[in-house]
Amino acid sequence: MSKKIAIIGGWAAGMMVAATLLERQDIDAEIHLFEKNSRLGTKVIISGWGRCNVTTGTVKMQELLPKYPRWAAFITPALKQFGPRAIRRWFEDHGIPLKEEDDLRVFPVSDDGKDIVKLFERLFARHKRITVHLKEGIEKIERTKTNEWFILYSEKQSYTIDVVVLAPGWNAYAHTWSAGDGYERARTMWHTITELGPSLNSFLTEEKRIHELSWTAFPEAVIKWVLPDGDKISSKGPILLTHFWVSWPALFAFSSYLPYIKIDREHPYQVRIQLDASKSVHHRQEFFNESIVSSPKKALWTVLSTTGVFTKKFVQLFLTHYQFDYHLQMAQLSKAQRHQLCQLLGEWIPLTFIQRRPWDEFVTAGGVTLSEVDTNTGESLLVPNFYFAGEILDIDAHTGWYNFTSSWAMGRLVGKSIS
Repeated sequence: MSKKIAIIGGWAAGMMVAATLLERQDIDAEIHLFEKNSRLGTKVIISGWGRCNVTTGTVKMQELLPKYPRWAAFITPALKQFGPRAIRRWFEDHGIPLKEEDDLRVFPVSDDGKDIVKLFERLFARHKRITVHLKEGIEKIERTKTNEWFILYSEKQSYTIDVVVLAPGWNAYAHTWSAGDGYERARTMWHTITELGPSLNSFLTEEKRIHELSWTAFPEAVIKWVLPDGDKISSKGPILLTHFWVSWPALFAFSSYLPYIKIDREHPYQVRIQLDASKSVHHRQEFFNESIVSSPKKALWTVLSTTGVFTKKFVQLFLTHYQFDYHLQMAQLSKAQRHQLCQLLGEWIPLTFIQRRPWDEFVTAGGVTLSEVDTNTGESLLVPNFYFAGEILDIDAHTGWYNFTSSWAMGRLVGKSIS
């Protein structure tokens, strides 16, 4: 007799669970995939500014696991079975060519997140064993008195199901209907939900001079901070300065360490930022010496603006702030001035964060307590035939592509584990 499997949530993990089940030849199953939105993978499509940062080029486990600041051990079995290399191979084998960028983000060659979701839509359309229920969320889950089946209730009807996989999105991205109702479904099945907190968000700064650099990006910045327990942490990567906010991957990694820390005007948080960590003082000295020889008559601000690191806006504000004549020719720079510039371009800038940007919370830290879930299968240790995959679990990472990596990996693990 065919087994009925319900997957609640058509996001990354849920789609991968369904795809994995369809690829198995050893299981006779009738699969139902429930999604509240009018289409699958809404967050997948809008991630990476619409490009979908599918996974990462970080493939060594000793480098990958530290990207998960909490509970990396739990996700290890899934990543060992279906890590970044396997994820890339799976998508490319299914007709989606991928590319790896300098910062190790992996995108579709098309730069269109819709192509990722269309892959799953095509896969599901080819199989009669799966029914995709769009615009149909599950509002209630019950266990039958004999504990043999689950009863799932939507606005439309009820379903008798043998196996349930709970794979909804985070309590973030409210405009994609991700209201966090999956946590309530887990609670009704006697599972504990940890404290929830915002992660991967931007910050408002108190310092005014940062605001003058609106929409200025620095590709290789470093941010340093001290955790409440005294540990010193740093994060390297791109940052973006806007009118009031500091954003982008280096800041997202920072925020992933502090989802439960209150940050506001009454509780400011101090950090230090180095806007360019790509060069040491020695390298900058060599750069100035070479520029004096190769471009002696070029203006100082012109030379600094063509490094590919600093924008013209930053260079002009920087030189004005430190009272350098930015029309000064390179040959006219004294040794003392060159030394001062080398030091200042690599200085650590103190910043004070006084607010999280509330509307760009990409990820929710917290979720189903992992001690209640089998790390090797994703099955509940409390309720047989009840599985968890992806964002509903108490797992989050430094940036979106690491979160997608763990979601694909957990989805694959669960899809292979259902017996």
